[in-house]
Amino acid sequence: MFTWVHRDGFDWQLIEPPEGQQSGPSAPTYVLGVTFGYGAADEPLTDLGSLRCAAAVIRSELRRPIELPGGGVGTAEVEAVVGSDTSTFTVAGSVDVLTAAWQGLALLFAAPRIEEDQGPLPAQPFPWPTDRTVRYGLDALALNALEDVTTDLAAAAHRRLTELDPAAGQVRCTFFTTSELLLGTATGPGNGGRPGFVAPTVPAAPADGGPPLAANTRRGSLPAPNDQLMLSTSLPSTLDGLVAAQLIATRSGNTFEAVNATGRDTFVNLAGMRSEHYLAIGNAAAQSPQDRERILPLLIDDLTTASDEQIETELLSVAMDVSPGWARRSRTLGLDDAAPTVAGVRQALRSGSDGVHLALVAGRPAPEAFPMLREQLPPEKGKTFHSWGRQRLTAGYSTAVADVRIGRRTLTTYQNGNVDGRKVPAVFQQIDLNDAGLVIADPAGRTTIVDRALRSLDLMVSGFRGSQKLQRQLDDRLRDVPVLRVATSPIDIETHRQAIRRAKRLWVFAFVGPILVMAVLIGAAVAQQLATDDPIDLDTSVGESAKLSNGTVITVTEVDPVVHDHDATVRVHVRFCAGKDTDADGAPADVRRRVSPSDFAFYDGYATGQRTTTSTELPRRTLASGECVEGDVGFRAMSYTGGQDKVSYRNEVGDKILWRQ
Repeated sequence: MFTWVHRDGFDWQLIEPPEGQQSGPSAPTYVLGVTFGYGAADEPLTDLGSLRCAAAVIRSELRRPIELPGGGVGTAEVEAVVGSDTSTFTVAGSVDVLTAAWQGLALLFAAPRIEEDQGPLPAQPFPWPTDRTVRYGLDALALNALEDVTTDLAAAAHRRLTELDPAAGQVRCTFFTTSELLLGTATGPGNGGRPGFVAPTVPAAPADGGPPLAANTRRGSLPAPNDQLMLSTSLPSTLDGLVAAQLIATRSGNTFEAVNATGRDTFVNLAGMRSEHYLAIGNAAAQSPQDRERILPLLIDDLTTASDEQIETELLSVAMDVSPGWARRSRTLGLDDAAPTVAGVRQALRSGSDGVHLALVAGRPAPEAFPMLREQLPPEKGKTFHSWGRQRLTAGYSTAVADVRIGRRTLTTYQNGNVDGRKVPAVFQQIDLNDAGLVIADPAGRTTIVDRALRSLDLMVSGFRGSQKLQRQLDDRLRDVPVLRVATSPIDIETHRQAIRRAKRLWVFAFVGPILVMAVLIGAAVAQQLATDDPIDLDTSVGESAKLSNGTVITVTEVDPVVHDHDATVRVHVRFCAGKDTDADGAPADVRRRVSPSDFAFYDGYATGQRTTTSTELPRRTLASGECVEGDVGFRAMSYTGGQDKVSYRNEVGDKILWRQ
């Protein structure tokens, strides 16, 4: 339960402490926090990573040790969550610690200070980025999976802190606490001259949710990002929409259970998009193509066939127990918080049914009622530039990009394919150059062009004959496209230059000894074909170890949820011991020796957890063979139910492991 209080020009949410927790002056721990109406989707594309960097700065400030009045030092427990449309910072500790931490935060906003080497919080990958761009356009949230950040990160993070400053009146915020003793902490003229937040003369307006996009109300299909996701839709960000989401989760689980007894593996991802919630339904257990064909129509029917009795059951549950986090987001974004009704829930379900997007696995045609929403780009004639040799585009391996062609609409790279003994060009990457949304430039000279349908193309212009002319044509076509300059590159520029020099020498040598060169290439191709390293697909229990085909051993030793109100903070402890190099076609040799918190996901039987940071976080590293690391991966589970906790691991070569609690 909670109540709202307006104090010193700000909205405060007073949350009732969890049952059994003290709330009076002798209580050992209080909670104090703030939610801003600014999330990952609001970040400018050219400032990628800046909000997560600003959040890391805020977290560090709130964690700063505090000298206590009676002697000694205290430190607050801090949680920082950068969501899709809001960002929330929560601190827990004694009154003295929280008051001092809040005053320090006010000082930070008044005079932002950021170290040049300050890194960002980990990115939260969106469950289906391509679908997101179709529904809402290309934005920073869709690009989170790149894990790239701007070279100007400190300056960009400074801009975010300036915007978030409650006194600036640019971004609306709401404060919250579990004790009346902390209402109005560090705000208003009653702060005794100490550092504090001063309400703006003109309060920040709620963020404009904007009208629903046409694509949201159009059924269709898109290629599936993995074999777990089944479909997506959007629901209104109202209590009617929340009841609809919970009803969909319940009915989807029942559908999976009825078809193949995998109901407990069902997950529903909810991501706020101001006036809407994006909802994705999937199942952590691998679904056969036959089961997908049976389940998809049933999941679609689940959106419209609920009885009034079923709706009333979910409605009663939500109406009696709205989570403080949901209500705070609605207040911060200025959304409708009217009580849910059966008619309103049914309308939300009908709207969701009208906007269903199916996740199609490879080789499956789109049903007539769900046409493809991202068109196949056409082949085009145009100016073709030939490569000096194999371009090293990503770390650890080379991709044989033979040609790049600029057409009237498209930009296409080609590989050398082989059909019936004839060398033919095969399309490698293709984008809509007329609809380019972002250019990513790294320090090694690699250019990545992303179009507004989230197609991407990588290019090392210096690796092509006539590179200066190619660069001029690209500059001309991309002159109005924003450029994100990133700080790191997977490419060693000197290695690339040496490869180009060798390729030029081989190109000359090819006129002298073509048969010898062809023999070498065929031998390399045969050797590569013989190299196999199959991925694993394992279902096991927490505490058990899983061994990849290269000898890497991964163990989830503990899953520890701590419940706050209706949500939970979950700590997953992981031990990772690297095996030998991977010898698989087209894969980096070190792919199974890399470890990152983003490789892991948490499901509680209802929804996917949102990744957070911890002080003992699992490092993001490439390990030497035989080297081991361990650490925690943190998650926040909204409306946590418990009893069906699962942790999954995936890597880019297809290994899949599921640990059940």
